Amino acid sequence: MNRESFLILILLSLLLLLTGCASEKDINKAYILTSLSPEHAEMLAGAVGAPGEIYDFKIEIINIDDPEQYYDSLKSVLTNTVTGPVVALVPPDKAQLLVNQSLILQLSNFVDEGVLKDDLASFTGESIKQGIVEGKLYCYPYYISTILTFYHRDRVRDAVELYRRHYARMDSILKMENFEGFPVDYNLEINPSEWDYFDIFTAGYFWAHDSVSQKPHPGVAHYGGFNSYLIRDFSVRNFCLGAKPSDLLNINHRHSIEQLRWESLFFKYGIYNRAFEDSSWGRYDLAERFINGDVYYCQLDVTDLYSRLPEDIPDKYDIHPAVIPRAVSLNIKFNGHPERIGYRFSILDGFMLAVPANSPNRELSFKIIQKLVSRDHQEDICRDFGCYPVRERLTSNLKEFVRPQWKLRVMETIRTQIEIGLIPEPMVGKYREDVREFYEAYREYSFRKMVTDPVDIETSLYSQNRGWGAGR
Repeated sequence: MNRESFLILILLSLLLLLTGCASEKDINKAYILTSLSPEHAEMLAGAVGAPGEIYDFKIEIINIDDPEQYYDSLKSVLTNTVTGPVVALVPPDKAQLLVNQSLILQLSNFVDEGVLKDDLASFTGESIKQGIVEGKLYCYPYYISTILTFYHRDRVRDAVELYRRHYARMDSILKMENFEGFPVDYNLEINPSEWDYFDIFTAGYFWAHDSVSQKPHPGVAHYGGFNSYLIRDFSVRNFCLGAKPSDLLNINHRHSIEQLRWESLFFKYGIYNRAFEDSSWGRYDLAERFINGDVYYCQLDVTDLYSRLPEDIPDKYDIHPAVIPRAVSLNIKFNGHPERIGYRFSILDGFMLAVPANSPNRELSFKIIQKLVSRDHQEDICRDFGCYPVRERLTSNLKEFVRPQWKLRVMETIRTQIEIGLIPEPMVGKYREDVREFYEAYREYSFRKMVTDPVDIETSLYSQNRGWGAGR
């Protein structure tokens, strides 16, 4: 069954479920639309039971585990006359779209201003801003998630201590690509939070060609196949290289070409484990292979990693978090530094909480939202599912409730990444249609042909009608 058929089946099932509740015995049934892990959805259901009883509603959770299908399903339900939903979990980048279509309600229209003012003062700034559209509050934040770097510390230590014995070969490879080799005074840092793209090349080359602690193995990977996780990764890396939102529409832009060069380089010299693209590693595949030790260094959605880890990590897992690597250009300037030194941004992910325009009971909707942003529930989803809390009091006191130590390291790294910067996913309008072109170019020129010459990449893109515009 293809994606379109699967989506139609989901939508028909949802509409049948929701509109099939008109019988008298079900008249007080309401729904919460979510896209969470089954375990998280079950915890959410436990948290919202009491408000439903107070207002004489039976609350049911409709959980669509596949994020690829969720927004289309959400929009379909919100645009049909149904008995619910009572609350909708909204991706941060979709709030404005739903507001523009009058599908979610402005909270100040039916919630006391004093209550809103007190709650707003308790939320972190980064968590609430996506819920404010044109100066008006439409959504409360539920949680923040993002993509972080994860690495195996023992493998990183091996690379840092011994990469020099491969330095001459690596430098000659880079000179074939950029005529200068490594940046001036290059040194591989022990802390991956200090790394840039040259450091990924260095560590990856070492892992792929050295047998100090185990047989050589390509230890770097990212999400594979055409899916939202890989596309989000690509879009953020373009921003980190200096792209503007309008640049994302132009695959022939210098930032896109720069990104394709690095991808080609990593495939060409064995830095990447090609299996991630051959086998289309998706949402959980990459996390599982990292945990099992097949991958030493990668960027992962934090909630995906939590869903695959036990409470107490055995020592053999050796898992540590870091912020996103700094984006830099492959070419080197006359002063020995990269032509472009970019940023360490990551994606802003998670969920907002909205009251649908077709909610059967707005007061009940808001009571449920208050339950989901309560201190107890926020602590629970942080510990169990890797959801960064939205209450300032919690984020400033993570050590008080986050256990064990590995989870505290992850949460503190998210806090550092937030301070560096998070970018909302630009999966709207024309960009959403054009990402397929970028993926196809990546598959053709990086994964298959491993083209590293920027002129060759640009010429190939132009000749195949991918990105008509200078943009340079």
